[in-house]
Amino acid sequence: MLNLLNPAKEYSGSSSYKYVEKLIDGGKRVLIVSPYIDEYYARYLISRGMSRRIYVIASSVSENVEKMLSGGRRWLNPVYAFLTVAILVTLLLYFDVQYLYVLLLAVAAIALTGAIATLMHEKRSNIRFKRPSSFVHAKLYISEKMAIEGSANLTYKGLHSNVEYIKIVYERREIDELEKRFWSMWNSL
Repeated sequence: MLNLLNPAKEYSGSSSYKYVEKLIDGGKRVLIVSPYIDEYYARYLISRGMSRRIYVIASSVSENVEKMLSGGRRWLNPVYAFLTVAILVTLLLYFDVQYLYVLLLAVAAIALTGAIATLMHEKRSNIRFKRPSSFVHAKLYISEKMAIEGSANLTYKGLHSNVEYIKIVYERREIDELEKRFWSMWNSL
């Protein structure tokens, strides 16, 4: 059981998320190294990325997770564009508007949808993501007040189901040393 008043130095079990999420939620700058990150934790980081800077190194993530964490800036989401145009054309045809107006309004709807999608992606600008060419197996989570190293990947299964071992560090000197290790990795990529 997690005791936040008298924090443990080591933890082994299937609830590593309590420590990792506490670190992410409590830091203004969060540094993460995990070979695997799933969509659950990509969304988690994005939702926290508005109020903190997050730096992520991950070597084996899906294309979708990589797009999510790197901003995945796509000017236009084709599904939203198609639905917008389809609804607009249906309404205009229903009201018997000339086809030239339908075309102009469809183009305007696509442009508006693209602008909205772009603005939605701007929220992710506080996340910096790097994917190394070689496999990085380290698992490391660092904020200003604590650091965690161990076997837990940043995946739902890894933090909520798997029995993992993690070491929780609170001493400033050790946190600084782990930060140096992180930046050394980051700058070598």
